[in-house]
Amino acid sequence: MFRRSNDRGGEWEDPRELLDYFYQWLVEDVTPVRHMVADLATNSKRIELEMIALEQRIIKLKDNLAEAQKAEKADLVQEIEIIVPPLERALHNLEQRYNVAKEHEREATLDSLTRQALKDSFRVNKEGFKAEYNFAKSVSPPSREYGTHRGKIEDRLDDQETAKIAAIIDLLYPDSANLNDIPDEG
Repeated sequence: MFRRSNDRGGEWEDPRELLDYFYQWLVEDVTPVRHMVADLATNSKRIELEMIALEQRIIKLKDNLAEAQKAEKADLVQEIEIIVPPLERALHNLEQRYNVAKEHEREATLDSLTRQALKDSFRVNKEGFKAEYNFAKSVSPPSREYGTHRGKIEDRLDDQETAKIAAIIDLLYPDSANLNDIPDEG
């Protein structure tokens, strides 16, 4: 059956434990990615705020330049003309950094959503499997009375549900040639 090591050094006797363990691993896998998305979003926002502040400073300097030109203050005009081009280059560099940061944020968000969807899908399937496993164990105790229980239960189930239960029983008792050969546990 399910003979894998668990964190306690034992073996997985119950497939439900293995499913819970793997689900916990998925939860732990999603968490750092979510933190990374938050960090990238924070970085993008910080760069955006820097760009806005720099744009406002450039606009103000250009307004001052226009006023200085009208007032014919050559020394102030020259000083502003020296200051503005490096600020515009810095703004251009910030825009490029912002675009790269937003792209990384989009990629991380997509990765996070994919991992979250995988985790959610696995959780639903895990809970369904556990319910079917519990049901199969409760209606198919490995005993001679199984045939009686099976007949009563199959009357209430459709073919698809019966096939699922049979598959679970096959997982539980893989060496069993047919359902009447299920070994006694008691």
